Parts: sequence; C-alpha cells; structure tokens
Amino acid sequence: EPKEVMSRDLRMLKEGMSGQFYNFKAHFNAIAMINVPGVKRYKFVNYMVNDEHIVPVQYIDWKKERPTLSERPLDVYVSGKLNFFCLEPQDNIPLYTFDGRFYRDSEGVLRSVGNYLPIMSVDDEKIVLSINNPDIDAMGRIYEDDVFIAQIKIKSFKSPHGIWTVEGSVFY
Repeated sequence: EPKEVMSRDLRMLKEGMSGQFYNFKAHFNAIAMINVPGVKRYKFVNYMVNDEHIVPVQYIDWKKERPTLSERPLDVYVSGKLNFFCLEPQDNIPLYTFDGRFYRDSEGVLRSVGNYLPIMSVDDEKIVLSINNPDIDAMGRIYEDDVFIAQIKIKSFKSPHGIWTVEGSVFY
C-alpha cells in the first residue's frame, strides 16, 4: 500500500526547518570562533526552487572587523574589505586568509597561527626568516637588520562572488 503523500504546506515547513537547523549550527560555529581574528560568519537562507522545494543556500557575512593591537612583531593586518593574505596552495588550490597572526616555525618559515600553513611571498615562495622580530612595513615588505627578505603576497578581489570557505578563516 503506497504511503500517503505529505501535504504541500507540511512538506514546505519540514524543508524550511533544515535551513534553520544549518543556521543554528553556523551560529554555534561563530561562537566557537569568536576570538579568532579574520573569521567570517556564514549563514543560510531558504530558497524556493520551482515553487515546490525549499533548499538552504549558504552565504558569507563579509563584514570586516576592527583590528586588535597585539604587540606581537609578526602580527599584521590587511586593510580593505576583500584583501587576503596568500597561504601555500593545497592540491593546486590557492588559499587565502584575513587572519594576520603569524609565527616563525623551527625552520624559520613564516606561518599562519590559525591553520599552520606557510605565508606566501609575492614571488610565490615561502617566506623564511632568521629572526622573530623583523621589520614589516605598510606594504608587507619584510626586513631583517635593514636587509630586504620578502614581501607578503596579498590577493585582492573586487567582489566576493566565487570566494568560498569551509570553516570561516581559510578561503579558496
């Protein structure tokens, strides 16, 4: 015996609840990441397809936070709404972050505190430092004892269309 077909109104209510559940999860993720600089919240909206199905669609809240002064010599801030620090690509996929908390690892490679990935130079090379407190100017040029080492690579986008994130701090 076939199952009774759910009425359209009840089915729409059920499908609409999934978007609200995803928003609930995204809100908890935002709370968990509240102290991580450069994290972008993602949200969901319900979208009606062909006036018969509701699907949740994810989007990113691109609001930029104010920088916090850390007094750490390797922490930097990138201004502009859609300017990103370039991270080492993974599987030939370019990666970006707003999070300017960097550190020098045991081999001298400049890395992101948030995800441990190397920071890339404008020459598409990893940045290797010999000291923990180099001078970094407003253009991202890094100097050790007045000797130029590298320049941090910044990627600028005119629009957020086509920029995605998995967890809110690394973008591709």
